[in-house]
Amino acid sequence: MDKVNKSLDDVERKMTKLNAITAKGAANITMKDVIKASRKGNSITSTYKKGAKDLSTLNPSEAELKDIIVKMDRIVARQEKQMEFTVLNKPFFDKMHVSGVVKKSMQKNEGISHDLTKILIEKCPSSLKPEAENLDKRAQKSFADGLAAYSNAKGGEDLVDDKVDDSD
Repeated sequence: MDKVNKSLDDVERKMTKLNAITAKGAANITMKDVIKASRKGNSITSTYKKGAKDLSTLNPSEAELKDIIVKMDRIVARQEKQMEFTVLNKPFFDKMHVSGVVKKSMQKNEGISHDLTKILIEKCPSSLKPEAENLDKRAQKSFADGLAAYSNAKGGEDLVDDKVDDSD
């Protein structure tokens, strides 16, 4: 369980740093910030994968699952904030010609986020399933809204190598 908790703590910390980049406001985001945010997204994806893999091999107690749900709730809240910012500022990202890299990052994180919550739902007893399912619905809705806004987005896909992440 320690590995799962570490992964979730790391995702939360990285999401906080990603949100700090967007807190500058779209007008103050530079190309360097876009690249850093994309690399941070790669790191988040990698950390999510690690957490999902570790969780899939465990049989956590109800108390441990409650703790995971609390952490996931904070992560999803940060993700919703990030998606809202991304949707509201699509015209700015279009103008910078980086909407494609934003879309690519969303697509990668959407899949692994869903994988993690799906595993969480499977592990939860019936008393916790509604909370875990609600987390999944919230996460999927925020990604769906973001991906809908960026459905035809292009530009910047070659700016960031998928193998490079901004681990910290």
